[in-house]
Parts: sequence; C-alpha cells; structure tokens
Amino acid sequence: MKKVSYWKRKLFAFLLLITLFLALFQSDFQSVSAEENSFATAVNVGSEIRNNFSNYVGMKITVGSLPITVTHLGRYYVAGNNGVHTLKIVKASDGTDVASVSVNMGSGTADSLGYKYASLDNPVVLSSNTAYYIVSFETNGGDQWYGITETGLPQLTTTSVATINSGIYYSGSAWIPVGGTGRCYVPVNFKYYSSTPAPQDTIIAQPETKSILTEGFGWNSIMSMNHSWPETFGIEDFQRPDYGDHTYTESDWDNYFDLLAWTGTDFVRHGFRIDEFEPVNDNSNPNSINWSGFTPNSEYMQRHYRILDELK
Repeated sequence: MKKVSYWKRKLFAFLLLITLFLALFQSDFQSVSAEENSFATAVNVGSEIRNNFSNYVGMKITVGSLPITVTHLGRYYVAGNNGVHTLKIVKASDGTDVASVSVNMGSGTADSLGYKYASLDNPVVLSSNTAYYIVSFETNGGDQWYGITETGLPQLTTTSVATINSGIYYSGSAWIPVGGTGRCYVPVNFKYYSSTPAPQDTIIAQPETKSILTEGFGWNSIMSMNHSWPETFGIEDFQRPDYGDHTYTESDWDNYFDLLAWTGTDFVRHGFRIDEFEPVNDNSNPNSINWSGFTPNSEYMQRHYRILDELK
C-alpha cells in the first residue's frame, strides 16, 4: 500500500508540473483571426415587388483601397421564395465571371437582415479600386424580389470596404446600371474578410528566439505591408501542415517565396508565391511593383503569415 501511495504522489506531482508548464506556455500566445463581415449592415427593400424578368440582377460595387476576400454570396428572402438561384460575381471591366454559387431559398433560415447565403467553394479576392457586379439569376414567374424604378430599388447601408455604385441588370447583351449610390436589385449581399482582420481567434505561438516585425492573415495583408525591413528575416506559415512552422530565409526564396527585394538600404515588396502562386515581377526591377494579373491560389488566401527577423 505504501508503494502505491508513493507512485500516486509521484503521478500527481508530474501532472501538476505539466499543468503549470502548459499554463506558462499559453501565456506567451496571442490571438489572431480573420473577422467575417456582412457587406450590408442595414436594408430598406421598399415596396416594389416583382417576378417578371429573366436574367441576372443585383448591384455594381467598387472595392475600396484594400482588397477584400469574399466567402459567401446572399440573396434577400421574400416570404414564399423556394427556388434555387445562381449568384455570381462578375468583373465589370471585361464581363468575366469571378465566382458563382447556388443558394436554395427554400431551405435554411434568413439572417437578421433577411438574407440566405451560400458559401463559395474557394473564397475569392476582389482587387482594390476595381468594379464588380454582384448578381442573382431571376426567372419570370419565379420567386419574387424587389426593385422596379430608379428611386424604388432597395437601398443598402454597407461597410466602407466597397461602394455600391448602382443597381445592375443583364439585358442579354449588356450590363445596364439603374439607380444611384446604395441602390440594389433583389437585394443581394456578400460576406467577406477584410485584408487586415481584427486579432482575436486562431492561437499561435510567439517564439522567444524571434522578433515579430509584422504579421498578416492572408496574402492581401502581406501585399499591403509597409515596413522597414532588416537585412535578414524569416517568414512563418502557421497553417501549412506539410511544412509546419517553418522559418523561410533567403535560401528558400527560389522554391517558396519571392516576396521582398533588397535595394541596398531596404526591402521592397516584389512578388509572392507558394507552389501555385506566381509572382508577376519575378527577377525584375525590385523597385517596380506590378500586381496586375496576379492571381493567387485560393487555397492559400486565408493563411496566417508573420514576417520575423532571423533566429537570434
């Protein structure tokens, strides 16, 4: 019995030590997250209800000074709606489809604003200072929706990440704007991550051997970094299971990163890639940054990265 009591005391002491260690380790953590937001914050649908048109209708938006990552598209629910609608994002400059999804108005519950959503298989980044159409396909005689006259279109109050330029519909050969700022057919909506999300969710370790220079959630925040860099630095990817918490240095650039270029006195943002990322200015003038045509692989859009100085 004495021998059993002895080992019980040893086990208790060991478990207590582990508990204290974990508590101390956790105190060195910090919280980082991407906060998902609804673009619309208030909706006034008006009284012009209809279902006498077949094609895409919705809104034209222009993204603000920072890119945004869209995760869901939504359509306003009108009592009795039960159809399946294709929602999509179209780039206004060339009419190309950026993303699409189907939302079933006959299932689920509308949110507090009245929307039902469907999530995109792969979140998409909408470029800064770029116009897009967010639209829903409607059918003559199908589900009802709102908006007839220019002044009768639903009016949306939104966050500041983008501006609603007008309502929009597709005539079969062209996109036609209707109404002014804040006006939207149906109405439609989307959920998004901003490029600099509020720190609060995913817990990551703060290694004592490194000093964090700056950090960001997703490639957008890395693109928007403005920092004075030391001559040596590392990059950590906390959400890549096959690489783990690896610190990338200059020797890794050719395989994984082409992010910063050393000018002699500072590092300049240049390009970025992991596997399927392709930098547009690879091996070009480090002082010339051109993100035009830069399309990231959506699998990596929402990863969390930190730019660190080298190991001490």
